[in-house]
Parts: sequence; C-alpha cells; structure tokens
Amino acid sequence: MILPLTVCVISTLWTLGLMALMDIRINIITSTIPVFLMTISIADSIHFMSDYYRNLEKMDAGAAVNHSMMRLTNPLMMTSVTTCMGFLALSYTKLIYVSQFGLFMSVGVAIAFVVTVTFLPAILPFLNVQRGKNTQHGGSGNSYLFRQFSRLLHWLNGKSVVFSVLILLLGAGMLVASRDVPVDNQNIAQFDKSTDIRKADVLLNQYFGGTVPNYFWIRGTESRAFVKPEAMAALDAIKQRLMSHKEIGYVASPSDFMKRMNQQINHDTFRLPPDPSEALYGQYLFLYENSTEQDVRNLLDPDYKNALIVAMSHTEKASDLRRIIQDVDAYAATVLPTNMKLVASGFGEVLVKSTDEIVNGQLRSFVLSALFVMVTLLLLFRSLPVALISVLPLSLTVLTNFSVIQLSGSYIDIGTALIAGIVFGIGVDFVIHLLSSVQGAIRAGAKPAEAVVLAVEEVWLPIMLNAISMAMGFLVLVYSNYGVTARLGMMVASSMMLCALFTLLVVPVLINLVKPKVLYQEAG
Repeated sequence: MILPLTVCVISTLWTLGLMALMDIRINIITSTIPVFLMTISIADSIHFMSDYYRNLEKMDAGAAVNHSMMRLTNPLMMTSVTTCMGFLALSYTKLIYVSQFGLFMSVGVAIAFVVTVTFLPAILPFLNVQRGKNTQHGGSGNSYLFRQFSRLLHWLNGKSVVFSVLILLLGAGMLVASRDVPVDNQNIAQFDKSTDIRKADVLLNQYFGGTVPNYFWIRGTESRAFVKPEAMAALDAIKQRLMSHKEIGYVASPSDFMKRMNQQINHDTFRLPPDPSEALYGQYLFLYENSTEQDVRNLLDPDYKNALIVAMSHTEKASDLRRIIQDVDAYAATVLPTNMKLVASGFGEVLVKSTDEIVNGQLRSFVLSALFVMVTLLLLFRSLPVALISVLPLSLTVLTNFSVIQLSGSYIDIGTALIAGIVFGIGVDFVIHLLSSVQGAIRAGAKPAEAVVLAVEEVWLPIMLNAISMAMGFLVLVYSNYGVTARLGMMVASSMMLCALFTLLVVPVLINLVKPKVLYQEAG
C-alpha cells in the first residue's frame, strides 16, 4: 500500500509545484486537484502491482516486473492518454477556474503515468516478497464473489438480445429524463450555514437591502438626455418595476434625486414634481452639483447622457437574477424613449453569464471528451464497433447522473458541470483494461467467448478495487463546507462505481452479441 501512495504523493507534489512555478493561484475549483490526483494516480499502480504479484506466483521478481512492463505499458499509456484528453476537454471553456483545473489535472495524470512505469519497476524487485506469498488471488474462480458475478454474467449472456434492448431503452429513457436538466449558479449560498461568511450574508440581508449588486446602464444618444421629464419618468418606472420583485431589497435611481429636491423645496411627499420640465430638472441637478453632496455623479455622467440604476438583491441565484433581468429589460423597452437602451451589468449579470458558460462548457466537454475517447479507442483497437461498445458504459454513467439531478430537483452547477469530462476521462480506463485483457487472451489462443470470460476473471477485481479506492478518495470532498465541492465529490464517487459495473456487465455481453470482426479475425 505504501508504494501506490508514494506514486500519488510524488505526482501531486510535482503538479502543485508546477502550478506554483507558473504562478497559478489555488481557487475554489483547483483546490480539489490534490484529492483528484491522489485518487486517480493510484489506479495505474493498482493495475501494475496486481499483475506483478500474479506473475510472481510463476516467476522471479525480475522476470515478473519485465512481464508486467511488456504487458501493461501500452494499456497504461492509453488509459493515461484518454484520461488526459478527458480533462483537457474541460479546459476549452471561458471559465478560467475550470480551464486551469482541466489543464493541470491532465498534466498530473501524465506525471502519474511516468512515475508508475519508472518508479514501481525499479523498486518492486528489491522488496522481499516470496513467490506465492502475499500475492493477490482476487481473479481466481475460487472467489465466492467472482463465482456469483460469473453466474450473473453467464445468465446475461444467455439473454444478450433482451439485455441489450433493455440497456438501449434505459439509455433512451435517461436521455429523455435529463433533456431539460436545470443549470444554476450561486456562491455564498453554497457554504454551510455554520460558516462565518454564510452567517454574515444572512445578517446583512436581514438588516440591509441586499448583498448582490445589479447595475442597469441606460445609454442615451445625446447630451442632457436625462434632464428631459419623459426620460426621468422612465427611470422611475424601471425602479418601481425592480422593486416589484421580492428578491430586490433596495434600488437607487437618478429619479430619487428629483424626488428628494421636490420634497425639500416644495414640502411635498417623496415623489417626482407634478409639473416637471427640462428647465426644472436642470435646476435641481445644478443645485445638487454645487452642494457638498456629489452622489448624483454615481448615477449620472456630467453630460447627462448616461444613467445608472443600482439594484441590490437578497439572492445570488442565477436563475432568479436571470428572471429579474429579462423582465426589467423587456419592461424598459416599453417605457424608455426609442433612442435609449438598457444594458444589464454587475455581479448579478456575471452570475447569469457564467451559468450560460457552464451550459456551453458542459456540452463542449461532453462532445470533446467523447470524441477524444472514440479516436483513442479507434487507434488502439482499430474497430468502430469496439469503440462504440466502449463508449456505452461511459455514456450510461453520465446520463444516470443527469437523470438523478433532474429527478431529485437539483441542478448542474460549476462543480457538477465537470462530470462528463471526468467520467469519460477516468471511466474509459476500466474499458481499456478489460478489452486489452480480451485481446491478450485471444492472442494466447483462447476463443473470443472464452477470452471474454478469462478477461473478466482477470480484471474484475482490479477494476472494482480501483473503483472503490477512487470512490473512497472522492468521498473525502463530501466533508467540504462548500456545497459545490461536496456534491462534486459525491457524484464522482458514485460515477466510478456505476462506470465499473456498467463496464463489467454491459461490455462483455455486447462483445459476445456483436462479435466484432477485429477480435474474431485475431482469434482466427
């Protein structure tokens, strides 16, 4: 156990050191890199050491290492390449935090591969492990778990057509269920209620008008445009529209200055003058400019050509802010003069736009990671049916996640948006190890159907151990006080187990059903 952990630590330290060398700061997303790397980099070590100990039963340490290197170097390299490609797909986004995460995760995976195929072969022969002792027998048919699993697989093979149809129907159903999966974004609300930042946010929203600034810039085309009564009345109408939303707690508008001057000079209520004129508003603004109060400059430029309305909201939920912004934008178009235009900005608009980028990034990462994996599998196995079969368990895992999100009433956020790239990048390792074992059994003289059984017998325990170890590693993130990180950890952990099960159950059945020519020709 010490050797795999050593590989993890070395890989993680080198990656973090490279980030420091390039002056990349740790942020809310890249803070998960150590957990991800520690968890992922152990996979290659487990596969290598499982094969080494199995070989050690039949040969000495030096020969066992050489045999493992010859047999596993290509599969390990291909799994590392596909994992790198999966994470690189995440870097094609305008969200810098996500882009940095994808880039340095791919670098860390490459480092883990190099350390695995150099450090482990160098150190293993020097360990005092006796032949036939302390070795792993998980692949043996004598295992109770494997016997039960083998019976299930045999039963599924006997009903391969029905099983395949059910899998396709399941995939289609999940695709429909996850078609309208919601996407949202918020920051402060993701922290646990016990944290100081969450307590402070609750307190500020309780006693003040809100904590999230939303700016609405109204652009005119001529000087002194906002001295005109119709323009000032439109600004006040937009303010009232904003205040009609329960999420908005405070709004500052240039019309407030006119109301204040009318109240003080005419001893009137806080309202616009009943008989406004351009000259009157000009005088009010002149008085404001020559007083000690210069607040008017925060909302009007010196030429009165541009105006600003500031709205503080009690929520930072992107879906709520989008609804408010869209409503105000549509309303402004009905009350503003034709030569004026409203433009939303501020932190609220940033949240809305970042949510749009989450959607686009999720689609890009899904398409790119699937494309990268497909190309890699085509190069490795030179068979389109094999590549399509290999992608199926990964797609089922992603669709299962989206379906659970949809049915549970949750939503995709900046963390869970990474799930497609992560599943395709990591989950394909299971498929590659299984198919490589099938090819190895065929080359050793086994018939395709027999080779599939032998391959499953050989890799089922390493695959499940990998899935369990990665799931346990990612579950550490569940204890985070930040909801995005906690949900990501839970989702990735469950995805690893699902992907391993789909790989061990779906891929063998489909291979026996489809009978890819590349495998049968090799057997012939």
